[in-house]
Amino acid sequence: MKQPVSRVLCIVMLGVYSVYVSAASAAALTYSRHCASCHGKELEGAVGPSLIKSEWRAVGARKNLIKTIHDGRPALGMPAWGGALSGEEIEGVADEIQRVNSRVGQLKVETRPPGIVKGQLYDIRVEVLADTDYLKIAPSSMAFLPNGDLLLAGSTDLNLLRKGAGNVSPIPGIGAPRVTSVALHPDYHDNGWIYLSLGSDSKSPSGQLIRGRIRSGRWVDGEVLGPYGGPRIVFDNKGFLYISEGVVEQAHQDEIEVQEVDSVCQDLTKSGGKILRLRDDGSIPDDNPFVAQPGARGEIWTFGHRDPEGLTFDAVTQTLWSTEHGPWGGDELNRIMKGRNYGYPIVSSGRHYSALLPFARYHEGIDDPVFHWTPSIGVSNLVVYRGAAFPKWEGNLLVTSLGSPRVGRTLYRFNLVDGQAVLFSLARDSSGRALKDSSGQPMPPTRRYEELLPGIGRIRDISVSSEGYVYLLLERPGKVVRIVPVSPATTTLPAFDFLLP
Repeated sequence: MKQPVSRVLCIVMLGVYSVYVSAASAAALTYSRHCASCHGKELEGAVGPSLIKSEWRAVGARKNLIKTIHDGRPALGMPAWGGALSGEEIEGVADEIQRVNSRVGQLKVETRPPGIVKGQLYDIRVEVLADTDYLKIAPSSMAFLPNGDLLLAGSTDLNLLRKGAGNVSPIPGIGAPRVTSVALHPDYHDNGWIYLSLGSDSKSPSGQLIRGRIRSGRWVDGEVLGPYGGPRIVFDNKGFLYISEGVVEQAHQDEIEVQEVDSVCQDLTKSGGKILRLRDDGSIPDDNPFVAQPGARGEIWTFGHRDPEGLTFDAVTQTLWSTEHGPWGGDELNRIMKGRNYGYPIVSSGRHYSALLPFARYHEGIDDPVFHWTPSIGVSNLVVYRGAAFPKWEGNLLVTSLGSPRVGRTLYRFNLVDGQAVLFSLARDSSGRALKDSSGQPMPPTRRYEELLPGIGRIRDISVSSEGYVYLLLERPGKVVRIVPVSPATTTLPAFDFLLP
């Protein structure tokens, strides 16, 4: 007896749906095993960036996703998965990324709303100055021009937010796949040089350090200074340029593969896992610590870093600071000093992704971090605060984090004690003994740190304006925000420079 057409059609559709569900489940498992530790369970980002991008919901984006997964982005710490996953698995991961994007694309992301936030020394106001998601740019770094305009560097090259104009202008002429960092020459007033760290592409698999100028809204006078594509570049007050270069293991690697990747950090013949020092034209200074050592790369300033994500120079104390991603745990804050070894992979407070190789906690001749976070907060960039708006923060370290919904995603303020970022300190007398009350108990410790803006979102970069206001670049949702102090003496807040278009 023949089956009704409608019943046959239902059976066929059910079979097709079952195959689809099975394939989707397999793709979700592949993503969970190989990608979630870096990009988050729901693509929200963890150690690596969020994969929630509106443009990836389009059908036409699938081809680019597959290519990116297959080829990787080595300069940004993303390996090529073409040798580890089958073509079918890579296509499944691309489909999973698109599925999750479609599902969460319209959901409201829970972050701290703008408003007044209570603090230890100041109540602060948070204001949204620009919506980078709305503007369809994904900045990862920013820098102020002398006139107050703000340069935003990221996946859409370089953009300019004009002070008071309320709009954004792209800067054509760079033609890079991704700009990871932007910095101005200390003598920008005289020479106009702007420095960019570029992500990798087929022509430059290790990335590039370039410089150029902006004239009539275009990038001109472009020069390639070297094969350095690290996440941060910064100048000291003598005109030397520092750039960080990391190496990142992956969850799918076994202990032998992990050791091979990590060994680069101690290898002075390679730039990975190092902080490099260059002249402003890209040449190597004669007084770098390993210039005269046979086989060593002369641009190396310090080594033994895993993934130094943040870099800042404090001209007042002549101190270079760095933040560094640990593996599972062990994010670090380091004071960077010439020629020093910062230990990775010999020492760490975290664990390998392979979970098979324990780290030592101490080793002779290796510098300990000034502070470390376990579990990891996903440290990003940092600044030493110098400004008039928050005078009680003078000389404090402000450290940003990416993190996950349960840890990080906040702004840390450290009041340094003898150069160390500590949580608490005891009141002491002139001989160094802890002061005690009448009952003989030590006086209550003073809290030396503060978590500002918990839950504000993933903070990718931080900068301080000439007025002393603190600017943050947020991801998911993408925002440029500014924080200003609120006190009883403040009856009106200063006018904001940037407006939503």
